[in-house]
Amino acid sequence: MFRVIPFLISFMISAIGFFMTLYQQNVHGFSAVRTGLALLPMVISMMVLSPIGGTMINRVGPTFVHRLGEITGTTPPQIVRAYLAAREVFGLVPLWQQIEALDSKAPDEVQAEMADILGANSLRYLPVESIARAIKKEPSQLCQACITGKYPTPFGQELYQIALNNVGKGECPNRTYEVQHSLTFAE
Repeated sequence: MFRVIPFLISFMISAIGFFMTLYQQNVHGFSAVRTGLALLPMVISMMVLSPIGGTMINRVGPTFVHRLGEITGTTPPQIVRAYLAAREVFGLVPLWQQIEALDSKAPDEVQAEMADILGANSLRYLPVESIARAIKKEPSQLCQACITGKYPTPFGQELYQIALNNVGKGECPNRTYEVQHSLTFAE
């Protein structure tokens, strides 16, 4: 159900754009070029604002703007500007990148302590235990190795270890399973 809503919203936005062009051409008699130029500011603003909205939703959640607006009485544009200012003034982007670089490297206790220092519930978006439940599957039906690093086969575990050893060395331009190495597979 959660994937249907974003699809419907995207579909409605596209439909509005399509019907706006028809309306301008058929009712107002605009040419195709004039219609395109009339809609250009909207398209450019969507291109500029979509990444900002996406990063905001990824960092503070989809209801942040609404909740903060209700609490403070400010408008969404004011909240977005304040978010961008706070992000830059406090240097949050490098901090987020450092935290993300530690994912799967730092022990859970260290990550939990970092989350406490930051006043966050977690440094992760979704606990590993919740992934199977989120897609309505039994945990035994879902391989979570890409998230946990615990692969169900010895070869998978060896490939994972090779990939970990190559992180940051720049020696491995391809995927780990595409590189010649000492692993031998039974034929």
